[in-house]
Amino acid sequence: MKAIPELMLTIVSLSSSDTITYLAFELRPNVIRAAFQAMEAYGLKAEQVLQSQLHPDWQSDDIRVFMLKLPALTM
Repeated sequence: MKAIPELMLTIVSLSSSDTITYLAFELRPNVIRAAFQAMEAYGLKAEQVLQSQLHPDWQSDDIRVFMLKLPALTM
């Protein structure tokens, strides 16, 4: 789980407000919780990609895909 905050920091460092990052997680409560805490800490917004939006080869009952974005900066 130590890698999760480092992964989120890397995603944020390589992203702009126009970047969309897709991230897949196996449904393990401790991993999902840690990932969402790290996403929130780094300002990433996550939206789950519905199974119906995925190609059938990528659909799985124990995997979830999320679309991550940084919010647009306002000045």
